[in-house]
Amino acid sequence: MALLYRNLTISLFALILFSCTKNQPQLVDTTYPLDELSPDPIYHPLIITTTSTGHVRQALCEEERIKAEYLHPKAHLLNLQFGFSRDLGRVEYLELNQMFPRGDFPQTPWTYAQGVLVNCTQLSSLLDTFALRSPVVSVQHELQDAGIDVQVDMRIDFFKNFSAPRLYVQTYLLIDGLRATNITEWDPNDGDFRQLSNLPQLEDNYSPGQPGTSRWTQDRAVVDGAPIIKANEAYYHRNVPITEGIGPQGQPLDIGINLNEFTGQNSFSAGTQIGTWRKPLRFLLPKPLVDPLLKIEGFSVLSVVWEERITPNDTLYIPLNATRSPVAL
Repeated sequence: MALLYRNLTISLFALILFSCTKNQPQLVDTTYPLDELSPDPIYHPLIITTTSTGHVRQALCEEERIKAEYLHPKAHLLNLQFGFSRDLGRVEYLELNQMFPRGDFPQTPWTYAQGVLVNCTQLSSLLDTFALRSPVVSVQHELQDAGIDVQVDMRIDFFKNFSAPRLYVQTYLLIDGLRATNITEWDPNDGDFRQLSNLPQLEDNYSPGQPGTSRWTQDRAVVDGAPIIKANEAYYHRNVPITEGIGPQGQPLDIGINLNEFTGQNSFSAGTQIGTWRKPLRFLLPKPLVDPLLKIEGFSVLSVVWEERITPNDTLYIPLNATRSPVAL
């Protein structure tokens, strides 16, 4: 009798335990890769030079860019190279090419600061001014390998009350440095990344169909009496966007994800966070197929919050803030 009572007790306990387990709510993952981060309180200016290997005065702007980048390491200074997205990123063009038109070929490249045209010789003085600004918004990202893509999760935080009817965020894959050399001797239009020059400080070493590397001929970009560029160094195309983000289902995004549509808001109060576990702000960034013969120093991912401003005469794209991280492909 005692044994029967004991067996009934065990069975009843097991039934109660099973019922409790069955009715217990399932745990939901409420984490997001960027939850533990604090907002970045630094303003990171973004400068864009639109150029190509055929711009014979590019060396002038590149020297100024290198100097400005050395003096202002928190800034991002891009070279938007015509044709590189097709040759290396495997797309015909980037939307950036539409946002920032390029100057008349083959003269001095055009340079954009805060969305408007400036002289590239003004970069360092402009960045001195920008360094005094406090940001309206910060953007941070986390990168994960996703096979043929890089998954980019983002978080955006507002420091001030801000209203804008056209606010976007987009992410870009950059080549940190590509040596200006010719990797093919049989087709001068395929694999030739030499930088043409009519300036004495850069020898393009260009001869159609022949090997060669563009090189600096002089010490240049002098800061405090010391040159950053050394004579006979190879010329590198630096900070070149080659692919841009697509949606998590592979959909094209043009300028990027429209934050007004994403949130249903045109006004954002200080303390607003966009990109949470409830509503992730996620992109896929296609990896390029790069010829192993190319001399590449590395890749990085740049994410930017853009404000689109439509004026009677033009449409301007103002970078409100940006962040950049190295990535291994």
